[in-house]
Amino acid sequence: MAASGDPLAARFPAPAVVYQTPGLAPHRRALTTLAELADWIARLGALPENARGTRAHPLALGNSARGEPIVGVLIGRVANASPASVDATGKPVIALVGQQQGTDGASAEALLHLAQELARGELEPLLDRIHVLLVPRANPDGAAHNTAGTSSSPPLDADHLALQTPEARALARVLGDYRAAVLVESREYDASQPYLEPWSLVGRADALVQYASPANYPEFLRKAAAEWFAPALQQGLQAERLSSDPFHRLTGATPQAPLDSDHLNPARLANAQALRNSIGLVVASRRTADPMQDLQRRVHTQVVALTAVLRQAAERAASLEQVRTFVARETSAQACREPAVLRAEARRERRDLTLLDPRTGAEQTVSVEWDNGLAPQARETRTRPCGYWLAADNLRAVEQLRALGLPVLRIAEPGSVLSEGNGLQRRAIDTPAGSYYAPLNHGLALLTMAAVEPVGDAPGNAPAGVARVLSPPALVFDEAP
Repeated sequence: MAASGDPLAARFPAPAVVYQTPGLAPHRRALTTLAELADWIARLGALPENARGTRAHPLALGNSARGEPIVGVLIGRVANASPASVDATGKPVIALVGQQQGTDGASAEALLHLAQELARGELEPLLDRIHVLLVPRANPDGAAHNTAGTSSSPPLDADHLALQTPEARALARVLGDYRAAVLVESREYDASQPYLEPWSLVGRADALVQYASPANYPEFLRKAAAEWFAPALQQGLQAERLSSDPFHRLTGATPQAPLDSDHLNPARLANAQALRNSIGLVVASRRTADPMQDLQRRVHTQVVALTAVLRQAAERAASLEQVRTFVARETSAQACREPAVLRAEARRERRDLTLLDPRTGAEQTVSVEWDNGLAPQARETRTRPCGYWLAADNLRAVEQLRALGLPVLRIAEPGSVLSEGNGLQRRAIDTPAGSYYAPLNHGLALLTMAAVEPVGDAPGNAPAGVARVLSPPALVFDEAP
């Protein structure tokens, strides 16, 4: 709760509903512990199957850098949680991932509440049409110390292509296994320090929201995100009188520094998932330096927004599967022929951003430069390659692609391919036995492209140990990886 006399308190009253998780208990001074979180999920898993066949299936996703368990739960009308069994139902999986930053405490509390409501509460009827995968605390190490990062580098929320952290690898496995049709990053934003430095103001919005729109994102998915999910999110928040702004990051500590909507970074979870032919969304609730301040309202913001997403996903379940199937087929067919964006920039605009005076609670509007990633400008396009040749010693790239669930074939016999090297020269190169080939004639080709040559690299310069292959190769591959 805000302190008595705080001029901002009247702007952020507690909601009428009172949420009940271990971390939200009366007089509680700390958020739900990892042991309490695991117990909450285990108790849901122990519930007997109800009359409609609903069950909660606890999932052990892996361990953090410090060896702490990363726990998830799949809730749906399926007897077991094997990906094959889930896929056989024909229902899409909706994934909710919380607490990528350890400071995103309200997101984990909200996902625990939603898991309970899906298993036995008001949201259970949605499981007629969808399954829901919840990962309440993706970063247990950061949560234990109320720090944003993990025990290793880089930060988890920017590691969903390179997969340098065990936490990111765990998420990549489960999201690849269950082929989530919609993913929401449930997170929080710091409403104080970033805005105080340039403007002496604080953030106003209860939530920052956006849909993913990375470079090369298929138009059908972009329209589905913009026309189905973005309005549903906004309407859900407005119905509860919760304010929202587009998601943004501050790139500097001066009023002249631009704000970045962060749409073009494929290493963010929502963007990486979008390149798996999914809808990627971000909901960030408003927090201050005190992890317990306004906690009920922050959890309420998350619950309202995520419930709106789940209801919309259930309503659009059949269409989600149709769109994804179509996009995967089109993506597979575009290898070797369709254009691909190799370098893109956000469109810089000037916008008004409404913030709050921390002394009076009054609104103030500032004019800001805004890098709008929803309207990217392609700076370099080129015909999409057929695939990528990877040198035999480029094992880090091979392991990364396979960890992302992408095909990589080992070349069994020496051969050659037509390639495009630095400077755009076309030439034949040798492909020794033991080197690798990553094809693009599959449904997840956009993720392969982003992982091998992220948009924004110098045009014409393939990474070291990599060559773009310009015609279908006549190569012999090992049967085993």
